[in-house]
Amino acid sequence: MGGGQEYPGGTMALMVPLGLVFAGLAFFGFPVAITVTAGGLPFWSWNLPHAFAFGVAVVIAYFLGQKYKDPSGLTWYGRFGETPGQMFLWCMVAFIPYIAATQIIPSHFPGIGVHNVPKDTPLYTYITEDRKCVDHPEYKDLCALPGLCQKIREGDLDWAKSICDKGEVIKDCEGERDVFHKAIANCMAKCDCDIEDDIFNPVGRTGPGVADFACIKNKGCNTRGGSPIGNCMQWNFARNPRWIEMHAGTGVIIFFLAPFQFVKQIRMSFDKNIHRWMGRLLVVLVIPNIFSLFVLASMGTFGIAACHPYIRAWRIFGLFAASIFVCLFSTAIYHVKNGNIPAHGEYMMRSYAMWFGIAYFRMIVPGVSAFFPIAYAGWGFVLSLFFGFGIPLGIAETYIRKSDRFITPSHGEPDKSDASGSLELIDASGS
Repeated sequence: MGGGQEYPGGTMALMVPLGLVFAGLAFFGFPVAITVTAGGLPFWSWNLPHAFAFGVAVVIAYFLGQKYKDPSGLTWYGRFGETPGQMFLWCMVAFIPYIAATQIIPSHFPGIGVHNVPKDTPLYTYITEDRKCVDHPEYKDLCALPGLCQKIREGDLDWAKSICDKGEVIKDCEGERDVFHKAIANCMAKCDCDIEDDIFNPVGRTGPGVADFACIKNKGCNTRGGSPIGNCMQWNFARNPRWIEMHAGTGVIIFFLAPFQFVKQIRMSFDKNIHRWMGRLLVVLVIPNIFSLFVLASMGTFGIAACHPYIRAWRIFGLFAASIFVCLFSTAIYHVKNGNIPAHGEYMMRSYAMWFGIAYFRMIVPGVSAFFPIAYAGWGFVLSLFFGFGIPLGIAETYIRKSDRFITPSHGEPDKSDASGSLELIDASGS
């Protein structure tokens, strides 16, 4: 396995679980660090867990490349990039979208997801019924408390603590913050959620006015996961569930199938028929996936779902990125139909880099947003989208241009007697 070079002790097989471990460290490093530090991880360090995982992975790959060299190649990663070091990095990159799917499926998969806005919540009613303000029936006792609305607006920590300590209207209360968050999310009618720039107004609590809320200033409430204060990213999905389910349903399947197209042993199996038919299936999946994305982004650029400029900018940039992907993917198909296999391989690598960007965006958005003032944290989504697609695409482009991956012969002159085998390996890269 690996360009004719054998490695001892199942070394290549060991790269698969090792890649999975580092993919998990990269993807879950931040939430684990936040949990361990009880939310006390400094903002500036939020990108360190995944950056550390990738950095260590590159170092490991380098040392593996030095220890297990492919004598048929002139570079440390071997003639066809199939040494243990390269296998380890590829497995890590391939597993990250799989891990991302564990978040996408519960949120958006058809028949499963609630799109992060449960239907029995006042926010869902507000989004889907033209800004209608209602209270949650399960919290009628909380909403009936005298002076609740004003106490929340004033950020009265002593009052919130007394409510929590009594434990009468909020069972299993976890502190003052629990009182603030539950009141904000569930007492929207009682507290007039149509008041602009107010903490009970969903638009107001997802925009720049957040920084002026009293409970934000005294840390009675926050904008982290589970808080009703934050961004309106999910509103469009709640309004258009069928389109997001089409996008997520096809996207998850693409997540799982696409990496196999780059595994030489699978490409070469059964006279390359697995590779070809899987490629055709991917084309069939990509069409509704991208179409639903265009519909979502277009519909979400106007109306209630376009609640702030950062959301409109995010969706417009998403349309731009999707257009780039369509161009790359279409070009890859054009080249394979015309028999230009090296060019097909290059454009499929670029296409997959864009696809990987979806998972990478999810990894970096907390850390990137942390560098923005709380009033403009939503713009972190826009910048994260730029980095999420730009960095993987840049790395893929560098690899294509610098590795000689698609040049025949690659990394040195092959033995004349092995010329046909070398060409077959090159051809298998994209056929």
